[in-house]
Amino acid sequence: YIAKYEVTQDQYAAVTAAACPTPGMAGTRPQTAISWFDAVDFTRRLSEWLLANHPDSLPQAGRYHAYLRLPTEPEWEKAARGGAAVSEAQFRERVFPMDGDLNKYVWYQGPDSAQGALKPVGVRGANPLALYDVLGNVEELVLEPFRLNRVGRQHGQAGGFVTRGGSILTPVEEIRSALRNEYGYFNVEGGRPLALDTFGLRP
Repeated sequence: YIAKYEVTQDQYAAVTAAACPTPGMAGTRPQTAISWFDAVDFTRRLSEWLLANHPDSLPQAGRYHAYLRLPTEPEWEKAARGGAAVSEAQFRERVFPMDGDLNKYVWYQGPDSAQGALKPVGVRGANPLALYDVLGNVEELVLEPFRLNRVGRQHGQAGGFVTRGGSILTPVEEIRSALRNEYGYFNVEGGRPLALDTFGLRP
């Protein structure tokens, strides 16, 4: 149930602004400059709207309807690697199986790729689960706090929040399905929630 695309600027505005935006090419780029709190609030607002207006569009178990949220780290990584659509050996590779080179699937830092500019979602190739831009373009926020882990074993004290997948500022040699970054929830200068131009979301 993970989103096929990163949330776009037009989609984000449709949920959070006073009025829906006029669709345009600029609005097809991923929403950025949001904090972890903004991303969680977006999923709350969209869930409330869907439950009030279109509950039949959500999966249901008995009388309970599903809702939107950020993915957990394991959910995000399983989806990014290709899930059950790939073999166990392919699942363990650095990146999901690709027909051709990385440049056909990922927006990363460099003159032959993003050149530091956000790109519209869904332009490059999809992974084996038909998910677009899981690697590169924007770092995708996940639900739970950062923890050190080793071969699936979590340990250590919980830290800040986590982003996955890298962005247009990630060097090509660092792009991999296991890429994860930790950030503090608040900007040390001013105490506002941290919101970078590389942060995006995929509910």
